[in-house]
Amino acid sequence: MMKFKAAVLATALLSGVPTFAAELLTNGGFEAGNLSGWSRTGPHSGGCNSNYTVGTTGSTSGCTGFGPYNSFTNPTEGSYAAYNSLDGSAGSTYAISQTVLLPNAIGDATISWSDAAGGGAGWNWAQPRTFSVDLFNGAALIGNVYNATFTNNGGAGFFQNWTVRSIDVMSLLSGFGGQSVTLRFSNFIPQTSTGPASFAIDNVSFDATAVPEPAMLGLFGLGVAGLAGLRRRKRA
Repeated sequence: MMKFKAAVLATALLSGVPTFAAELLTNGGFEAGNLSGWSRTGPHSGGCNSNYTVGTTGSTSGCTGFGPYNSFTNPTEGSYAAYNSLDGSAGSTYAISQTVLLPNAIGDATISWSDAAGGGAGWNWAQPRTFSVDLFNGAALIGNVYNATFTNNGGAGFFQNWTVRSIDVMSLLSGFGGQSVTLRFSNFIPQTSTGPASFAIDNVSFDATAVPEPAMLGLFGLGVAGLAGLRRRKRA
């Protein structure tokens, strides 16, 4: 414990201003076995028209068994991941979101996750499906964090195994300290029933580094001074 305190003190003295990192999301890895902490919006009729659902295997997507991706893919880490299909009714948006409270003063903010996707052979998509990660303040869009499209032109099928993404969102969130923001993952389906396909996400993290406010810094300074005085007395 004393070594830990000494390390914290040394870091603070070298940096001048201490910071504290915190994970803002609940159930970001879906290890609760469900969507606890998340809100789901959009259609969900099952099969190849399935919204995000948590499960232990790729078959959870409800739209599997078609080459080249066959039974799709299992969770990248832990026992669970969130899956949905990339087929369904034209104009549909499958989405999950979670609202978090940002620190009053933000030093850094990063959103990371893993995603995977697959589409069956023998089907041709004239219009690409879209995967988006966005931040909202209430109903107002703060900005787009990430955007990707999936196509199956020529009907050859495709498979993108788990890929790790990490995006610095500090520039988007400057000015939103102390406010609630919503992180949303969504898939847009532009055409009706053009072929089996699935999508998955796992290991979602929304990490923010908080910078203490002036009052807290004052208390921290008193604590540092007290520790320094204690060490001088012990040496004497």
